[in-house]
Amino acid sequence: MNSIQKYCQIIRNRSEENEKSVELLYPSEHYGQVMSILRQELDSMVRCIYLLNFADLEIRELLITQTLEGERWRYPNRKIITDKEMVAIANGLQGWTNSVYKFGCAFIHLSNFHNYKVTDPFCQS
Repeated sequence: MNSIQKYCQIIRNRSEENEKSVELLYPSEHYGQVMSILRQELDSMVRCIYLLNFADLEIRELLITQTLEGERWRYPNRKIITDKEMVAIANGLQGWTNSVYKFGCAFIHLSNFHNYKVTDPFCQS
């Protein structure tokens, strides 16, 4: 199995586990955990879109190899690639990625959104 196939397998494994987790958590009304899982799915999507943004297959291969070796993504010049950069590329496609990313992050980090049983997070700014 080559590195691209391994990377795709990691994405599939994560998504399959996330799907099973949502099926367990949603009926129990563990919505904060469901949102955290959806945010993981968005992370996978954003990373795939970012990889496809490079026409240079060597850069794609470098970033995939970094994932497989447990490293943070860095350009060949060693500059770290941030979530903000990746989200900006994905956001340019349909214009919703940034807002969904920020909403999902509110469930990754402790925030007032975790009080969703009392206050609807969609009504908060």
